[in-house]
Amino acid sequence: MILARYHDPIVPGWEGPHISEVVTDCRTKEGLKKHLRSSWEMVAAFLSDAEKLDAVHEPLTGGMAPEYIEPDVYDGHYISYHRMAHDLHHRSTIIGYLHQLGISLDGRRIRPL
Repeated sequence: MILARYHDPIVPGWEGPHISEVVTDCRTKEGLKKHLRSSWEMVAAFLSDAEKLDAVHEPLTGGMAPEYIEPDVYDGHYISYHRMAHDLHHRSTIIGYLHQLGISLDGRRIRPL
């Protein structure tokens, strides 16, 4: 989930050594918390920048599943929606991992009724 947040064009050119650093750091509670926090701050900065949201970008199709359908407009709004959908898709897995690591989410999440 963290690596997916560092998605071009949210963070252009972010790859290589940075990816291995995240994977290595996330083996500890502090590293996981650090990267969850910093990756969310990066997404929040993208979401609060109207120019980035309105900008049209080149779709990144490399490695996509064959059934992946390109949107009509690959803009910042689509990219933001796609990142949020990805976070939601993996939400229960992440909550489970955080629980196993003893990281409390009390006061940070709302349970459904």
